[in-house]
Amino acid sequence: MQEAKTQRYRVVIADDHLLVRKGIRTLVEELGHEVVAEVDEGIAAVAAVLALKPDLALVDIAMPGLSGIEVVLRVAVSLPGVRLLYLSGLSDKEAVIQALRAGADGYLLKDFLLDDLAVALQTVMRGERYVSPSLPVAIHQALEGSEEPLLTSRQIEVLRGLADGLTLKQIARAMNVSPKTVEFHRAKLSERLGIRDIPGLARYAARMGLVGGR
Repeated sequence: MQEAKTQRYRVVIADDHLLVRKGIRTLVEELGHEVVAEVDEGIAAVAAVLALKPDLALVDIAMPGLSGIEVVLRVAVSLPGVRLLYLSGLSDKEAVIQALRAGADGYLLKDFLLDDLAVALQTVMRGERYVSPSLPVAIHQALEGSEEPLLTSRQIEVLRGLADGLTLKQIARAMNVSPKTVEFHRAKLSERLGIRDIPGLARYAARMGLVGGR
């Protein structure tokens, strides 16, 4: 615990639940760090991080506007020096692996204690990956040896459209691409995720927090 108190980090918290944000803020400040912004949706999260350039962003996966995964994809490209730690209640294998492969530095389950948060912050700020020890062993093993590819931003857009009940033609119009391009991305999604039907892809998108328009 001493290490967390000797170095003060600037932190952005992104979560769409007010009480959760306030609770996280209290714990972060108890560890001696400064919360420079609280936001309740993904677009605001990206804007806050790009404007404030914090040391660390704590990002919920399921948020309106942009999901936490989309936030991480954008921030990791624009500001690679900012550490990104997910706070999530999701514990299924596909969700955790895909979330981390978007470019985040760690994944902390929301039922954490103060000591868990302290260790997670110390770990990611050292440039190491943190994954909640309470996640199933199979997930830790998969993260160590998996070469599972990252979904592209275009594929995530297609997933969001499917989750919102749009047809491929409607998704194509929203993305300003041809229906054939959307079908190509959908086929790649099926191949990478092992989910062959559109309802299955929509359910996957919902688990990943991708439901909801921008």
